[in-house]
Amino acid sequence: MALIESLDDSRVKKLKSLKYGANKPLVTKDINKTPSQQGLGLQASRRIDDLERMTKFFASPSGLKYLGNETLLNSIGIQDRLKKSIDSKLARRNERRDKKDKTPVPGTKIGNLIRGGAALLEDTVVNAAKIVGSTLAQVPVNGTGTHFYRGFRNESTFYTANDETKLVDLTSETKVSSENPTISIDDFRKDGNNSYSLDYTDKTIKRESRINLGDQGLQKTKPITGYTQPIGNGLDIDGINMLPPIDFSNDVGSVVDGKKVHDRPAIGVGKGRDLIKFRFEVITPEKNTMLYFRAFLDSFDDSYNADWSKNSYLGRGEAFYTYGGFDRSINLGFKIAAATRHEMQPLYQKMVFLASSTAPTYSANFMRGTLVNLTVGDYVYNMPGFIEQINYTWQTDYPWEIAMSKPEGLGQDDDMQELPHVLDCQVNFRPIHRFTPQTGLYHYITNPGFGGKPKTNLFFAEEGQNILDETGKAPEKKINKTEPVSSSIIVAAENKEKYRLQPQQQIDALKNKAAKEARA
Repeated sequence: MALIESLDDSRVKKLKSLKYGANKPLVTKDINKTPSQQGLGLQASRRIDDLERMTKFFASPSGLKYLGNETLLNSIGIQDRLKKSIDSKLARRNERRDKKDKTPVPGTKIGNLIRGGAALLEDTVVNAAKIVGSTLAQVPVNGTGTHFYRGFRNESTFYTANDETKLVDLTSETKVSSENPTISIDDFRKDGNNSYSLDYTDKTIKRESRINLGDQGLQKTKPITGYTQPIGNGLDIDGINMLPPIDFSNDVGSVVDGKKVHDRPAIGVGKGRDLIKFRFEVITPEKNTMLYFRAFLDSFDDSYNADWSKNSYLGRGEAFYTYGGFDRSINLGFKIAAATRHEMQPLYQKMVFLASSTAPTYSANFMRGTLVNLTVGDYVYNMPGFIEQINYTWQTDYPWEIAMSKPEGLGQDDDMQELPHVLDCQVNFRPIHRFTPQTGLYHYITNPGFGGKPKTNLFFAEEGQNILDETGKAPEKKINKTEPVSSSIIVAAENKEKYRLQPQQQIDALKNKAAKEARA
C-alpha cells in the first residue's frame, strides 16, 4: 500500500471494516480520532486506557485463570489455616456463651468444619477480590509515587514514596499474613554497625582516580569549541595509556620527605597503578625500558611440559620412558584501547617497542637477542624470558582515527594518523626461571619477592629468602625453604590456621605486627 498521507484518505476509512478475529485488543481506538499529543490530556487518556484494559483483562479467560491461580496460592497451608479458623470461631462462640453464663462447648467436628471452612472460603474469595481492587486502584496512580498495598493488606490502604521502606525479612521466622501484613527491617543504608560499604567518592577508592583510569564522562567546565581539545587537567585521560616507553637505566632515585625513593616503585604505585600490575620490561645491554599497558586481558595460558623419550625393547610389549627435560610457555592476549585522542601516540609507541623485542640488537655486527621481564599481577612477577611471537589483530567493530581535518590543512589533526583506536594483542612468552626448575615449592607462579625489598605476604619461601619483621626491617637470619606440612600436624591441628604453609618467621612477623597495631 502506498504511503497514507491523510486520515481522510478513503483507504483509511475502509480499514474500519477489518476484523481482529480471536486476538482483538482489550482497548481499541478510532483511527480517525486524533489522540492528545501532550500535557494532561495525554496522561489522562493513557491512564483511562490502562484502567479499561486491566478491567477487561480480569473479566477475560486469562484474567479468570490468573484469579484462579491466586485462589490456589491462598489455599497453601489450608490445613493449618482451617484449624486456626475453627479455633477462632469456637473461641468467639464460647465467649458469647460465657457472657450468657452458659457452659463452653467443644462443638461437633462437622459443625466446626462447616463454620471454619465457610470462614476460610469467604476469606479466600475476599482476598481474590481485594487483589483485583488494589490492582485497579493502582493503575491510575502509577508514576505518582503512590502505591496501594496488594490486596489492601494494611489499614492505611496505600503508602507514598516518602514513607519508610517496608520490606519483608525473609530470614525471620515471622511470616507475612493477613494478621501481620508488613514487617519493618532496618535500612542497611543507615545502619553502620551491621553492614559494610566503601566511600566511592574518595579518590583512593573511586576507580577513575585510584588507578588513573580517567573519567571520560566528566562534565566539562568550559564550552567545547571543537572535537580536538588540549589535555588541560587530564582528568578524562587514561593515565596508563599516556605513559610513554620509560627508560629506567639511570634510576638513581630521589629524596621525597626525607626518604630516598627510586623511580621504579614510585611510578609502579603511582602513575602506573592498575587493578592488577601489567607491564613488560624490555632489557638490552644498553638500557631497560618499561612498557605499561592497561590490563584489558582477554586470555592467559600457562603451559608446563615434560619431555619423556619413548624406548622400546625386544621382547617387551610395554614401552620404557626416559626423562629428557622441562619446558614452559605463557600465552596471553589483551586489548590496547585509546580512550582519548591524546593517548594514541604513546600507545602506538609502546606497541612498536614491544613488537621490536622480537628483533635483535647489534654489537660489532653481531646479533644479540632481547630479553623481557613480564609482570601480570602477582601470578608472574618480573619473570625473565623472551618473546617468541607478537600478533596485533584488528576487528571489524573497532573504530579508526580518520584524522578528519588533516587533508584540508586546518591544523586540528596535525598530530593524528589514521590508525585503529582498539587492537587485540597476542603474546607468546618463554620464561627463563631465576631458579633451577625442579619439583617442590618454587616460585613458578606468585610473587617471589625478588628484585625489591623483602615481602611480608609471601605464599611460600625458597631457601635463602628473607622477610620483614614487625619493625619493617629484614632480619639478618635468612629463612629456610617452605616444606610441605607433616601429616601428623594436620591430624593434630586444632584449627585450620595450622594448615598454613607460610614460613614460621613470616607468621610470627604478621602476628607481632597485628599485636602492635592493636596496642596502638
